[in-house]
Amino acid sequence: MFGNILRFRKIILTFARFGLLVYLQRIPSFRRFIPRRLEQEAQLPEGLRKALETLGPTFIKIGQLLSTRVDILPPEIIRELSKLQDRVEPVPFEEIENELKKEMGEKYSHIETIHREPVASASLAQVHRGRIDGKDVVFKVKRPGVEKIIHQDLNILFYIARILSRFSETSWVRPLEIYREFREFILREMNFLNEGKTMKVIGRIIGEEGRIIIPELLEEYTTENLIVMEYIEGKKISELENPEEIIEPVVECWMKQIFDIGVFHADPHPGNFLIKDGKIVLLDFGLTGRLDTVTRQVLSSIVSAVIDMDTFHIYRVFYELGIIKSTFPVVEFELEAREVIDTYLNTPLEEIRILPIYQRISSTFRRMEIKLPANLLLLGKTLVQIEGICRELKPDFVLGVHLKPYLEKMYLSAFLSFRGAKDISVITRDTKEIIHSFPRIVYFSRALLERGRIPVEIESLKEAIDALEYAANTLAIGLIVAAVIIGSTFIMRPSPKLAPLGLIGYSIAGVFGVWFLYRIIRYKRF
Repeated sequence: MFGNILRFRKIILTFARFGLLVYLQRIPSFRRFIPRRLEQEAQLPEGLRKALETLGPTFIKIGQLLSTRVDILPPEIIRELSKLQDRVEPVPFEEIENELKKEMGEKYSHIETIHREPVASASLAQVHRGRIDGKDVVFKVKRPGVEKIIHQDLNILFYIARILSRFSETSWVRPLEIYREFREFILREMNFLNEGKTMKVIGRIIGEEGRIIIPELLEEYTTENLIVMEYIEGKKISELENPEEIIEPVVECWMKQIFDIGVFHADPHPGNFLIKDGKIVLLDFGLTGRLDTVTRQVLSSIVSAVIDMDTFHIYRVFYELGIIKSTFPVVEFELEAREVIDTYLNTPLEEIRILPIYQRISSTFRRMEIKLPANLLLLGKTLVQIEGICRELKPDFVLGVHLKPYLEKMYLSAFLSFRGAKDISVITRDTKEIIHSFPRIVYFSRALLERGRIPVEIESLKEAIDALEYAANTLAIGLIVAAVIIGSTFIMRPSPKLAPLGLIGYSIAGVFGVWFLYRIIRYKRF
């Protein structure tokens, strides 16, 4: 308990010294830990980054997570947090050796050699080269005592989040919700088995394909606190004679992960990948993003709505996701969205940069209190990082050109996937079920009313049911014809080669339409 108080005091003092003094003094629970005279060493936003680096592993990870939260933090803070350095002084080799013995048990004898000097030393783990079972490997070992520090910090952060939730000026930024998100994030990253699983998933799908290399994971030695993987010799981008040549492989590597696999490395800074024979060697899978089926459908819907300039549909997607408030300014959002779409949709792809779009959209979301799902935030951050890396190598690089085929694919999938047909089928089935169940509902309701001694008389029930049944069938046929017409249109739009398929669809829709019109005229039901 006393240790928690001392650590809490250190946290408050550190943030006060590095630019947050004015904000902390507003809260009584924090004010009592701050001396009356305190010299500030830096101002925001640089001070926030320095404070997080000073406070160690938990707070460095907080900074990494907050660097994705463009929905609640302004661009200048996001930019500064993206500079966070996760490099610390290495612990003595003897302590690392003790951890290896504890994790590997009898298997420790399989180690043939291990380098005393670390390859890398970060807040959470330390990496050493070595050799085991005749293979060149690297050992990523969790730093001794780091779990105890992180759990202590999590308890203190929970207390701080509870205090901040009482003083938060808006219900939109919820400190306790951010705390829970961070807790889940750091506990998942502390378990190295999760990183191993991600390596296996990506490695199984693309490890042997194209220009991407995933180091082999030695599962028999990997635990919650230790990863043993293949050592691959490679060069950093800064060591290449002609770094421009690597732009295409880098972009292809991440586009495949994001759009083809749905699991992607979400921290693509130059220290997390190497170049070997023109191929990308991916390292450190601690921070990853996922695009599950639902998220992909959301992206497809947004992309198709943007291309069709259907701003209300974008609002509807956000509403169904539950990420906007009941008092959301729909008209203002539609005007803003249309202005953004008009600006960029009519601009050649060669002139469109991701960062300005990302910043403008983020500013709009922050102003209107739209909270995007974490995976979409990670996706945006990753695309911005990729563009930033490539623009350092080639100043006129534009990521939009490389995104085009994937966005076109998403646009088509919004209309031509099996799910579209399934949705029509579900609507038709549900509508018919409602109609067919109508008599039971009426009779059941009548029985209840009679028991309550309320006289009810229902006349011409059969005619009403027939009319409703006809309406349901008409609606179902109309939906099918409309779906065929829309599908045929979007088949023909992207490529003239698909025109014959579209014409076949139009023909089928025409036959159904004529038959439908004939039935209406013959039976005089308008």
